[in-house]
Parts: sequence; C-alpha cells; structure tokens
Amino acid sequence: MKSRNLTLIVLAAALVVPGALLAQGNGGGPPGAAPGQGPGQGQGPLIRDLLPPPGYLQLTDSQKEAAKGLAEDLRAAVEPIGQELRAQREALRAAVESDAPNATKIGRLVLDVRALEGQVRGEIQAAGDTFRGLLDADQQLKYDHFLELRRLQAQRGGPGAKALGARRAHRFG
Repeated sequence: MKSRNLTLIVLAAALVVPGALLAQGNGGGPPGAAPGQGPGQGQGPLIRDLLPPPGYLQLTDSQKEAAKGLAEDLRAAVEPIGQELRAQREALRAAVESDAPNATKIGRLVLDVRALEGQVRGEIQAAGDTFRGLLDADQQLKYDHFLELRRLQAQRGGPGAKALGARRAHRFG
C-alpha cells in the first residue's frame, strides 16, 4: 500500500513540476512590466528571464507602445488561467497527500493542470507571434537568435533555464 502511495506521489510530481513555473511571478500569472525594462525590474521569472537586454532589439517608440499593450493583454488573458491553475494544483496536492489517494481523481487533476498549462503556453505563443510581427527584418533576426540562445541555455540548464524549462517560449523585448 505504501509503495502505491509513493508511486502516485512520484507520478503526480513528474507530471506537474515541469509546468509549475508557468504560473509563477507576480500573483501567479506571467507578469509583464513595460517592455524595455531590464531583467529584474518589476517582472517575475517567466517574463524577466525571457527578455533580451534593454536596447538589444532597438525598438522604436511605436513598437514599445504596441509591445506594452500586448504585455498588458497577455497579463489580462493569463491571470485568470493562473488563478485556476493554482487552485487545480492545490487540489492535486491534497488528493496526492490524502489518506486514501484515488488514482482516477489524481489522473483527472493532472490532466486538468496540463490543459491549463497548455492554455498559458498558447497565450504566450500567440503574444510572441504578434510581437514578432511588429519587428522589422533585422529585429526579427535578432529576436530569433535570442530565442534560440535561450532555448539552448534551457537545455543545458544555463541562465533562463528555470523559467523556460525545456519549452520554447515567446515574450516581449
């Protein structure tokens, strides 16, 4: 019986932990302070670790304003998902730690968490694609190189790996 409980705990942790950082930051949703601010300036780990250094893309004022609007829209879209994600993770933790864990209930909760994480990733992807469309060809090339560098760093456990995990994520810069 104890080995079954341990198996359930390990399974739940293995399925949930990789996406746990999606809901971290200010209030649990991907925060997004005004684009152009440097890392560590009012931004949580998800966005902060994905931003290129200030001035890297040499955004125009109109691009900065458009990116700021996209960041605000992203925050508004992801915040309620992040709240639901925290509630589902708490329910999952309670189910795993209960005296009589129910594998079916745990499995359902894991699937619910995964679905919510997918919604967050979809919102981030859409915002990143929209942001990329604001850039000129040279900026897009720099942006793509920066994203590739972050992806490689994440695979190797370097800077940005904690926020990125093994995912390719888009953000504002």
